[in-house]
Amino acid sequence: MEVVALETIHKLKMNLKKRAGSIAKLSKTFMLMDTDRSGKLDADEFEACLQKAGLFLSRNEAQALLKHFDLDGDKKVSCAEFLMQLREELNPRRLAMVTRCFESLDKNGNGVIESTDLKGI
Repeated sequence: MEVVALETIHKLKMNLKKRAGSIAKLSKTFMLMDTDRSGKLDADEFEACLQKAGLFLSRNEAQALLKHFDLDGDKKVSCAEFLMQLREELNPRRLAMVTRCFESLDKNGNGVIESTDLKGI
């Protein structure tokens, strides 16, 4: 991907972070932009979403960005794809906290949280 596209992705992340502030709000914004209620943003809905986030891109730039977000290649962006691409890496402190929480729930230590692990919680 071109450097311009990487800069655009970064700018989108920063704009959305300022405007939405949380995953729940990003999900809500996504659902509002999904005007046909298909569960996915097509090219026009995605471009409208970018504009709402303050990014006014050329059609080609918007299409390149859509292609980046479209993980399954269907030329649309699902909410899961959208959030997955916007997600930042966990810093070491948060990663350690998530790991501790996971390990405390994984009672038998097999690396999978199963229903039996959750009994008694």
